[in-house]
Amino acid sequence: PPPGEPLSFTTEQWEAAWVTWPEATFVALAGDEIVGMAGLARDGDQPERAENVLTTVRRDVRGRGIARVLKETTIAWAAEHGLREIYTWTQTGNENMQAVNERLGYVTRTVSISLRRPLPLPA
Repeated sequence: PPPGEPLSFTTEQWEAAWVTWPEATFVALAGDEIVGMAGLARDGDQPERAENVLTTVRRDVRGRGIARVLKETTIAWAAEHGLREIYTWTQTGNENMQAVNERLGYVTRTVSISLRRPLPLPA
């Protein structure tokens, strides 16, 4: 959604989109509240690879190393389960997560640019 708009989804939608490999999905807790999450998704083309599909931390607790610990946990889990590579996508505007990724050894291999325009296009 556009920045500032609240997210709205059901548990089923969340699980279908972001928890596709439950045993490779991890949460960070503050007491009994979930404050962060990171998870992997199998790469259907290359079984020795996985995508870090989402790492997210609640805004009010960011900057405390939670994202780094979550990513380190997914990396350790992947290594223990025979994966040889993890890849991720991080958009422009999320430089903090890009920095976390770089500190953990992720390298930029591909840059993707998405353009959108309403249809129909003018003649």
